[in-house]
Amino acid sequence: MNNRDNRDNRDILEDHFIKETGQFAFVDPNVLNPKYIEWIESKLVNDLPKRTKEEMVDNMKVKHLMKPRFEVMQNYPMQIKEIGDVFETNDNRLHYIVDQTKLDVREYPHLFRKLNWWEYRKKEDMPKKIMSMAFKDNPIQESPIHEILEWDMNSMVGYVNIEKTQACDLKAFAPEYGYFPAV
Repeated sequence: MNNRDNRDNRDILEDHFIKETGQFAFVDPNVLNPKYIEWIESKLVNDLPKRTKEEMVDNMKVKHLMKPRFEVMQNYPMQIKEIGDVFETNDNRLHYIVDQTKLDVREYPHLFRKLNWWEYRKKEDMPKKIMSMAFKDNPIQESPIHEILEWDMNSMVGYVNIEKTQACDLKAFAPEYGYFPAV
């Protein structure tokens, strides 16, 4: 199955959800409707064990968190987004549609800033587990996965052990060596 088939299947699934519930799958471009996840569970994975269902939902959440997002930094021609607005791109298509033309936002870093996966997220959107990429270039050391007990969104820290104040600081490393959502 190629990416086009995956996109078509997702569109079909979202269309069925809209017809049955009268709601959209996303409450806004950055937030998945919680009722959509419940609906998918009831339609597709009712017979699976609870742990498998939770892993599937976590996997969907990780994929959603890793979709490229951009912040509008400056005014641009035929502007339909305001400065400071954040928008998400569809899958790997990094184009912003303006008046029936496609604008590749990667070509205009002075207008659109690519966000780290964790920027401008709410506490409830954050993953339960994150993986450190600090050792990605070391073939001997495996990248550790940390289970997050609580997120502090002001300092962008995920607590691994609250009593000992052991935490994963999302701002501590350059993005390629930082933390990423894990399942």
